[in-house]
Amino acid sequence: MIHQFNQVTPLLRRWAALAGAVLCVGGAAPITDKTCTNPEALGVARTLEINTAGGVHFGRFQYPGTVPLAPREVVLTFDDGPRGALTRSVLASLAAECTKATFFMIGRNAAADPATARQVALAGHTIGHHSMTHPAPMTMILPARAIADIAAGEKAVRNALGDQQHRFAPGFFRYPGLWNPPDVDRWLNELSIGVFGIDAHARDWDIRDPDELINITMTRLEQVGAGMLLLHDIQPVTVKALPRLLRTLKVHGWHVVHMVEAKAKTALRPTAD
Repeated sequence: MIHQFNQVTPLLRRWAALAGAVLCVGGAAPITDKTCTNPEALGVARTLEINTAGGVHFGRFQYPGTVPLAPREVVLTFDDGPRGALTRSVLASLAAECTKATFFMIGRNAAADPATARQVALAGHTIGHHSMTHPAPMTMILPARAIADIAAGEKAVRNALGDQQHRFAPGFFRYPGLWNPPDVDRWLNELSIGVFGIDAHARDWDIRDPDELINITMTRLEQVGAGMLLLHDIQPVTVKALPRLLRTLKVHGWHVVHMVEAKAKTALRPTAD
């Protein structure tokens, strides 16, 4: 069945050459952004290079293990963009705190707003992909259709980025709605595409009060101790809450880790509970 799917989407066979082994961790020294003018900024504590050869799954919300983080380290991730002024406001808040995130973009949104997609890349953030049309749950559609949607999304994000493709991480994929069909999982594994779940979320698709969002986020981060945080750059409540959320992370001793796609092929298995 896997080989049949590969014939459906030959585009993705090239991904194996772009993705590497499993995981390698960058230097522990904090990264200094020379353009940062805020001496009290949250900043970026370190980079985490992730190499996805063979297919890997991260995020304790769905899987046994997650990316290797020290206590009180958080990876900021944003789904479903880009969406014009909302995404640009998120970028402004991140820039004010001199910090970085990973954006999992929907293909049709990137195609509709390539200027904002490129702005995310120009700001130095990592860009993954999140399908073309966000069919959630993917477990309710045929595997061939799901795979075709993923392939189309990858292509749309890549095309939208144009000359900023160096920030695109084709090995970084997140399922819409976090549902992972087994047949599609096997196909992604064969192509060395990493599946990035989550460790905590802010429920920002469901609430409207910024204070509630901050309280939920901090409570859930304290419960997991470290991990990947899911936010959405298309949600007005997230835009409103983000400046205070980033300051709250700083005040409570949290450190941001920036994920990037690895170039080397150093194998390191995901950490488990």
